[in-house]
Amino acid sequence: MSRLKFVVHRKGIDACREIVSEDLVQRGVDIALLRTGSIDECGPLHPPRPLAEPDPRGLGGTLIQRVKVPKGEVSFRTFHRLAELTEMYGDKLLRTTNRQNIEIQGVRAEDGEALRRAVLDLGLETSDFFGLTDVVTCVGTTYCPLAVTRTHDLFDMLQELVADSAYAAVRDAVVVNITGCPNACSPYRIADLGFRGMRLRTKLGSVEGYETRIGGTQQRHGELLGTFRFEDCVNITRAVLNAFLELRSGRETLADNVARVGIEPYRKAVAGLGITHEAACLPAEYSVDVGDGASELDKATYAKDVPCAAACPAGTRVPQYIERIAAGDLDGAYLINQEDNVFPGVLGRVCSRPCEPACRHNRTGTEGEVRICHLKRYASDGRSFTPSPLEPWFEPSGRRVAIVGSGPSGLTAARELRRYGHDVTIFEAEKVLGGMMRLAIPAFRLPRKALDAEVAAIMESGIQVRTGEWVDSERVVELLGEFDAVLLAAGAIRPWSLDLPGLPEDAAVAGVTFMRAFNLDRARPPDAPVIVIGGGFTAVDCARAARRLLGPDGGDVSLVYRRTEAQMSAGLSEIEEIRGEGIEVRTLLAPVSVRADGGRLRGVTFQRMMLTDEVREDGKPVIKPLEGSEFEEPCGTLVAAIGQSRVIEVFPKGTEVDGTGTSVEGLFVAGDVRYGSLDVIHAVADGKAVSDHIDRWLSGKERRRKVVRIDALDGGWTGRLRDHDLMQAPAMPTLTVGSRTAHDEVDLGFGKVAAMANALRCYLCNHKYEIDQDKCIHCEWCIKVMPRECIRRVRRIFHDEDGSVADFVETELPRDATYIWIDSDNCIRCGACLRACPVDAISCRRTESAHVPTTL
Repeated sequence: MSRLKFVVHRKGIDACREIVSEDLVQRGVDIALLRTGSIDECGPLHPPRPLAEPDPRGLGGTLIQRVKVPKGEVSFRTFHRLAELTEMYGDKLLRTTNRQNIEIQGVRAEDGEALRRAVLDLGLETSDFFGLTDVVTCVGTTYCPLAVTRTHDLFDMLQELVADSAYAAVRDAVVVNITGCPNACSPYRIADLGFRGMRLRTKLGSVEGYETRIGGTQQRHGELLGTFRFEDCVNITRAVLNAFLELRSGRETLADNVARVGIEPYRKAVAGLGITHEAACLPAEYSVDVGDGASELDKATYAKDVPCAAACPAGTRVPQYIERIAAGDLDGAYLINQEDNVFPGVLGRVCSRPCEPACRHNRTGTEGEVRICHLKRYASDGRSFTPSPLEPWFEPSGRRVAIVGSGPSGLTAARELRRYGHDVTIFEAEKVLGGMMRLAIPAFRLPRKALDAEVAAIMESGIQVRTGEWVDSERVVELLGEFDAVLLAAGAIRPWSLDLPGLPEDAAVAGVTFMRAFNLDRARPPDAPVIVIGGGFTAVDCARAARRLLGPDGGDVSLVYRRTEAQMSAGLSEIEEIRGEGIEVRTLLAPVSVRADGGRLRGVTFQRMMLTDEVREDGKPVIKPLEGSEFEEPCGTLVAAIGQSRVIEVFPKGTEVDGTGTSVEGLFVAGDVRYGSLDVIHAVADGKAVSDHIDRWLSGKERRRKVVRIDALDGGWTGRLRDHDLMQAPAMPTLTVGSRTAHDEVDLGFGKVAAMANALRCYLCNHKYEIDQDKCIHCEWCIKVMPRECIRRVRRIFHDEDGSVADFVETELPRDATYIWIDSDNCIRCGACLRACPVDAISCRRTESAHVPTTL
């Protein structure tokens, strides 16, 4: 029966019926002859207290001899003798009741006395089968590996109350059930007074205790009185009985009384004992079980659990779109990215990938991070539709916003403001849209087809555009008079100059100028050797563009950086690519002077640099020159890709920048013009942030807020296996070096096999496996099945100011464990623990960052 109860609890009554029916068919039973309706359809209900009958009778009026089995256990010899007695006096069947006692049925009236004496000779009782005199413990207490160990001790301790004459008047009115089994397969919930064994959390470890309920019947579960240590349960019982004596009316049972007066008088009686224990707090990591969590705890926990999403400046829901890819839903994956980072096809190629160093695979040492960026591109390349505008959030507002600049921050803000319901007009100095995405990034890294499709999806939402129109500070003042708000998103387009002794004026080409000419097909082959100064993406692009202009045999191209490759903004993959194209990468070198002849460059003198232990605010080490290490390198073209500064002349006089706002009413800033030269993903994030700021200013309220959406995952099965951790991530296939041109994309994109191999490796960190500490019994079955060190015996847990788990103290001793706790940093989301847990203490919830309308 316990197995059936387990099935009903986990799978439902229909699954239980299927199991029983299958078993009966296998035994040759014609189930068509059976009545399978609910109990009220199959006949009259059992009386509420059937064991209280003084003279039980069976079919045909034969006697039923009951045998009281204390604690639900008898020796084999005693059990064998009882079997003999039913052969001698009964119907040859030995039955157990739902209170673990024994019945011998079919006894003739004339044999009743002889049978009763034989039972008494065994040292067993034949009377007092009900109420306090029949305190019952679950038989599984001795054998069940899940049960707490002191249930029989509690039985013995309660006998002093059973024998106490003070409670004689209510002995038949209080049914007591004790179970050590956390599965609750014994009926402690339907007893007048029920005890369920559990582990109680204390400040430093856990102790054996009991959840105590009172007032239960077959029709109504008892109400929770509290959780108490083992040694306190006798006093708790005494307090309940004393309160019952005072509150009882007529022949009420305890259950009847609780139904009439409620549980509060009993809680008050127990509180009067002053019994307390230092209960450790629940280590809940979200403020709600399911629904929208908007607290700082929810946001902090999500950021800790989903490090890739937290590292993405635009807040891309990385696990969600990778899960869609793994399921073959490329359209769904693309739409998630379009919503979150605006330019999936672009960022799938040129993103600086802050998410990938944050990937938990880097912590676990299993084949490197998931190729998150490449998967974004795979979904973009494989979508079945042309990108189109996203649905608006609100109705038209009638408010007008001017945006200066059509780079990633300006276009992002335009899209979001349009969804807020505002009219948007973009002013762009160039003849084309896209800003540095179009003018600074070469086509061999970013095909214009991918950029055009995503720009069009923004513009088709009804955004007006005026290209070829330069906006200066005077024009900004005019726009402030014409529009309700103005956003400056013009970028950082003034290159830093290279000031070196001996360098002729305009002899060094700025990196952005070099790339603009290359991307507009206006560049001529440079004079070799070409030296590019810098360590960022623009420097890398300049070196690769120069290589293409010169051809494979047209002369040397080198990239020179004053620190090491570890401090370069360009990633290791970009460095490997330029080396593969025959470009030399030289580090810890700084230019100190230039030699020219007749206005033409002839050589650059470099000085070797060395790193120091001192670190700058941006995290890069301070460098210092190595005295006497100067040397000259021949140079025909010098490209200075050392960064750009903001064009501050666009600001009206006296403007002060404060975040995405300014001191000028109605004037806002975003992207490179606010913080200097960065990258596309940061510009997108800033465009989203400033659009929220502008809408708050225009509407006078916050109309959308960020939440963590939490849903229960039915069955808790993500599909992940330990084997997925060990899969090798295929590299991005590329064009051969000999076939690379100025416009053909070098990276060819993942095929299905490579994409699936990467997608299946994702840890799906947005799934949260968590242990309900009130249900957990410290059986440690979850620890036994964990595929890696992800479930821990924890003595103490420390929280940060937001309430999120910041640290913990682990213990190897089970008795010292306050919690059995799932370490999300090491959890691989396989669900083995959930499936193994015998008490349903482990749940799995799917979490997702979302924005919802704000109700004011």
